[in-house]
Amino acid sequence: MYASGTNVWGSAVIYLDVELPSSHTLPSQEEILNWRNDLKRARDIETDLQFSSLTRRLLAKVGAGRAKEMVAELKAFVSSWRKLTEVPWAARLFEMGLHGDEVFQTLKAQLDASANDFWNDAEAAKPFSTAIVTIPDEMPPPSEQHQIIGSLATGSNPFGLFAFKLKPFKPVFDRILINGKKAESESDWKHVAS
Repeated sequence: MYASGTNVWGSAVIYLDVELPSSHTLPSQEEILNWRNDLKRARDIETDLQFSSLTRRLLAKVGAGRAKEMVAELKAFVSSWRKLTEVPWAARLFEMGLHGDEVFQTLKAQLDASANDFWNDAEAAKPFSTAIVTIPDEMPPPSEQHQIIGSLATGSNPFGLFAFKLKPFKPVFDRILINGKKAESESDWKHVAS
């Protein structure tokens, strides 16, 4: 307490009814540090309890199956984040993005525009890209080959009940692949025919 009506400056502080404790009654530096650590642990426990409550509510809302998927996605995110933070410039960009830095927002806008341009160009070039067709060596003679592929391209089954002449070639045509996958649809067979 200050004396009323008195100007108090620097060492001229006047305490009323206050007795300062002696230095031997004050807690030790180690004891104060332990108090601080206890408070920090208590805060961590409180955070863990809040997270636990959040986890229970999340499980109740999305179910165990979806929660398991979310945990896997979160682990993948954390793993990629850790790898990202090992690279100093990437870690800095991540930090800037996290805090909404203006420079980062400008860079992000430019990067988004460039990425969109790239994907638009790639989408425009898509019809010109060719699928890789893998054809077995032991194909039938050209006349039967064209007949079978033509039927498959129109959605017909050339290996039906009475296709005695073409039926032996079915295993060969089952091994025709487009980009590593078995040709099945009409569009696949039209591509094989072209």
